[in-house]
Amino acid sequence: MTTKQRTAFINWHDEMTNNNYTFNFKKELEEYCSSDVDILRRGCLEQFLAVCNIDPFKYITIASVCMAIYRQSDLSNSTIAVIKNVKKEKFSDESIKWLKSKILNGNKNIKYTLNGGEAVICGAKVDGYDVSEKKCISIMDVSGMAVRIASTRMIQTPLIKTP
Repeated sequence: MTTKQRTAFINWHDEMTNNNYTFNFKKELEEYCSSDVDILRRGCLEQFLAVCNIDPFKYITIASVCMAIYRQSDLSNSTIAVIKNVKKEKFSDESIKWLKSKILNGNKNIKYTLNGGEAVICGAKVDGYDVSEKKCISIMDVSGMAVRIASTRMIQTPLIKTP
């Protein structure tokens, strides 16, 4: 602090003391923090507007701001930023092999994953569906379990209602 600054500070302090000013630390800290946040907000807004012409405070997360910048600067007007929600379902190799062997042995009426998708019976997916016999085929693969009871079993259940 220079001599001039020190003199100005002492004069200010004497004036505050003479006026019976009570220093309220909590109030002063809140005002300081509010001012600091306001300065930061203005600087951030100015920077974003200068660089990419986007108001970041219209978005909730920084990720949504980044996505808005990407859509504005990298995507053409005739496209939509869509992330595919691909759900890959897992099928056991044993069940696919068994169903293929049934089809190769003459039963061409089995609908399964690789030739039209799994049939849905009463809201549940089944491994295969024999259209001609109206039977549901469910293959239980327990070969991956620690206790190996059986490698593959097949259950054929006649249906009351057809899909």
